[in-house]
Amino acid sequence: MNSKYILILLMCMVGLTACQPAEPICIKDSIRYVDSVQQLPPLTAPPADSEKSQIPIEIKGKTILFDDVISGPLCNNHLSGKVYITCDLDIVASKVAPNFLDGCDFEVEPGSEVVVASHNNAVYYKGCDSCHKSSQ
Repeated sequence: MNSKYILILLMCMVGLTACQPAEPICIKDSIRYVDSVQQLPPLTAPPADSEKSQIPIEIKGKTILFDDVISGPLCNNHLSGKVYITCDLDIVASKVAPNFLDGCDFEVEPGSEVVVASHNNAVYYKGCDSCHKSSQ
């Protein structure tokens, strides 16, 4: 009877040690905060010959091709296609925590896939407005 309890206890201990939280993808201070939208560059039009090649990014040991990779300022962007948002970002500090896109000219074209490094490389299909913009 004691051996059953010991076996169950050992199995529980193994199970608990296997359930560790995921390591963060973004290192501390990789996302930088500015005081206002005016400190970030305005939206710029893509070059007329916007023939872009796809950009390879390795995620969980697999190489994935993206149409665009966002690094640096994240505010005045129009995203389309398959987009990767890196950890190396400049965003507006918001008093209402996640609403850092308020006041930005930020759009995600319907049907786009946005992979966000700071969200453990989660894929988003409905843009960023629902979480990162207030309903003004």
